[in-house]
This record gives sequence, C-alpha cells and structure tokens, in this order.
Amino acid sequence: MLITPSAMSYERMAADDIVWMPFGPMPGEAAWPDNAAQPAEQVGPHAASSEWRMHRALLCQTGAVGRCVLHLHSPYATTLACSAQVQRHGIPAFHYMVAAAGGDDIRCAAYETFGTEALGKTLLAAMDGRHACLLAHHGMVVRAMSPGQALERARELEWLARVYWQALQIGEPPILDRDQMRAVHARFAASAYRAAED
Repeated sequence: MLITPSAMSYERMAADDIVWMPFGPMPGEAAWPDNAAQPAEQVGPHAASSEWRMHRALLCQTGAVGRCVLHLHSPYATTLACSAQVQRHGIPAFHYMVAAAGGDDIRCAAYETFGTEALGKTLLAAMDGRHACLLAHHGMVVRAMSPGQALERARELEWLARVYWQALQIGEPPILDRDQMRAVHARFAASAYRAAED
C-alpha cells in the first residue's frame, strides 16, 4: 500500500516521500494495535499517515489492485459532517448528482477516534456499495480506480456539500424520490458520463 507520510505538507512532498507499507493482517486476523504508528515493515524514511488503518480497511474491502482512496477535510463536507442532522440522515437526494456517490444519499459514518481500527470499521459500513461518504466530526472519504478519478469524486462531493449547505440556509430543500433517483442511476449506467465507475 502506498500512502502519504504523516505531518508533511503537500507543497514540499515528493514522490520519494510516499510511504510503502504492507497490508499486514487481513480481515479476520489479529489487527495491529491502535498504539502502533505503523508496521515495522514499512519502507521509507517517513511515518505513514495516522489514517493508514482506514485506507487499508477500505482497500481490503474492495480489492486493492489499482484502487485509490482519498481522505480530506474540505470545508463544506467537514461542516456537514459536524451536523447532527447529516450524521443521522446523510446528505439526501436534494440534487441528482448525489447519485455519483453510488446511492440515493451520501452516508455519514459514525464518529470514532482518528487513526483507529474502529474508524475503519465504521467507514466500511458507510461505504458499503458506495464511492464516497462523510466521516462524523472529521471530513470525507472517496474511493476510485485512479488518483484522478478520486480527486474528481472529492471535488463533486465538496460541491454537493456546499450546495446542500447553501440550500439549507433558505429552508429544507425538496428531495428527489426513489423513482427519480432510479432514473438517474439508469442514465449514469447507460452513458459515457459514468461509464468508468468501479
């Protein structure tokens, strides 16, 4: 698994700073303890991001080869992830592009301490059958088949979070119903617009 190093700004990061680390225990095996910064077999001069467990859990769920997981604390997604309403119900289908996350809403994973196996487990539940979710009191996570696709999904989710937040300032927006969202999913599946989904 390749992951960004801990506590290094992206502006000064180079390719050689990326941390190579083993997947280690697979699901069902004994996990690394939460007080382990990273497994001893990591390759490189830097410690891995404290969120390596969360990335690893999601990659193991879907098959890691060629996959990319992107986690960030973008302002609007993080704002909504701190909302009790969104933590309970996610971002509903107020706009058809919610379907780009893989479902009829964008779920919010329950809060767990950063860098722990527990966070990885709650993330897996929120990402079941989805490409993106929010993390309560934390930020967002997306997965894709490439870094470019992951970045595009993160941009889409941040845009949706911003528009939903703005819509809430003038009242509760109407929500697209199941049939309307089913039509959106069908259009995505049949068009080149979403043909490369994982």
